[in-house]
Order: sequence, then C-alpha cells, then structure tokens
Amino acid sequence: MQPLRKLLSVCVLSPASKRLYHKNLGIIGVPFCHGQGKSGADKGPEAIRAADLVKKMNNLEWNVKDYGNLDMNELPSPNVGHPAVKNSRLVGSVLRRVSHAVQELMSDNDMLLVLGGDHSISCGSVHGHLMRQPRSCVIWVDAHADINTPHSSFSGNAHGMPLSFLIPVLQQHVGKIDGFEWVRPCLSHQSLAYIGLRDVDPGERYIMEKLGIKNYSMGEVDRQGISRILEEILDSINSRGDKSIHLSFDIDSLDPVFAPSTGTPGIVLV
Repeated sequence: MQPLRKLLSVCVLSPASKRLYHKNLGIIGVPFCHGQGKSGADKGPEAIRAADLVKKMNNLEWNVKDYGNLDMNELPSPNVGHPAVKNSRLVGSVLRRVSHAVQELMSDNDMLLVLGGDHSISCGSVHGHLMRQPRSCVIWVDAHADINTPHSSFSGNAHGMPLSFLIPVLQQHVGKIDGFEWVRPCLSHQSLAYIGLRDVDPGERYIMEKLGIKNYSMGEVDRQGISRILEEILDSINSRGDKSIHLSFDIDSLDPVFAPSTGTPGIVLV
C-alpha cells in the first residue's frame, strides 16, 4: 500500500492543496461496466464504499461529502453505435454525464474522487477536470496503456481507448465516433505519464514511442522506488509545479495475487 499512499499524497499536496486549511473531498460513483465485456465492474463503487472509504478519508483529515452514484437512467441501449467501438452511444452518453458531474462538483470541493466502474469512465473524468482546470497533467496508474484508437484496438472495447479520445494529435486516427461527438480533445501528450504498465498492445506501444510519452513498468518501480519515479514524472509533465494533477488508478495495476477480482489482470512481469 505504500506506493499508493505516496501517489495519493502527490495529489493531496498539489499546489492548490498546499494552501488549504480545510480539505473538502467529494466522492461520486459511476456504476458502469459496458466499456468492456464482463459484468461486475458496475459493483465497484459500492464495494469501495463498503470498505469504509469515507471513514478512512476522514482519518486522513478530509471533510468528505459522498454525492452517491451518477444518474444512470434513460441511457441509450447497448450494442448501438460505431462498429469499431462497442456500445459507443451508451458509453459516450455515460462519459458525457461523468464529465459534467466532475465539472460541477469540482467547484465545491478541493479534490474529487470518482469511483468506477470500468476504466472507460476515465475519459469523462479527465475531460471534466481539464474543462475546469485546463492547465493540468495526468498520471495514469494501470497495467494497460488505454491509448488504443478505435482502429488499433483488437477488442473494440472502449476501456482500452479513453486517452485516444482526449489527445489532440491522435484525432486523425480516431475519426468520428457515434456518442463521442461532444468530446473536446484537451490533453496534451506532453502532460501524460504512466506507472505500472505490463500489458501494452502493439498499436499503443507505437503511439507511446512516437509521441515520447513517459512510462514506467512496475518492474522499474520496484527497482527505482516510487519516490524516484514520481520525481522524474513530475519533472517531465509538471516541471514548474503549477499544474493540477489528475491521478487515474486502475486496480489491474496491482498484482492479481492481491487484486484477483479485476477483470483484466494482464501478465505479471518480474
């Protein structure tokens, strides 16, 4: 747990938070699983809450307000939309609601915690964050790069594509996707870094190398230590220390021995 605590401390101690006397944390759940093909991810928000999330954050001296779950009523039917992105109209509609919720709740809180849900929802959470605070950077903690375009993805699952919809220089490879017309590409690839990668598709590897996106495998974290990794990342994507930090964490970045319930555990490399 020590690496995760260190990562969280980076967000808590961002430039804005250092000036806080009272730290207000908002929580919203997104019980959604249609960005991939397995059921269960939609149970994530309640499972995390049941593990005493609010109590633990209170113990860290946060003033917590839980806003419940995102409204999931009156959504498009699954299996409708673009042929290269499964359930694209449904996924796009949910992500739009996530973005709007993040934008609204950020105005009332010093930090916002979005509970998923499969990782497709991160497209909405990052989008909402950057709409409110354009000068931001993203640390992506994940076993997978999640930067496939609809045309490089083997599966067609949106949970492997969220970043490609957000990065301007990739839009020529994304094209127009039903349900995603509202997305404004707003994340510079120079403001993105990865921690924990161990299962990267060939198309994703090409994109990362072509764009020079900083990335660290979990093996590198073990060898160098999380403190050193974070220093290098922040020197790269937030060198002046004046950007807001968005931390996106996927449970599959953990060893499946410790997190066996994740639907996409990947391969552990030593």
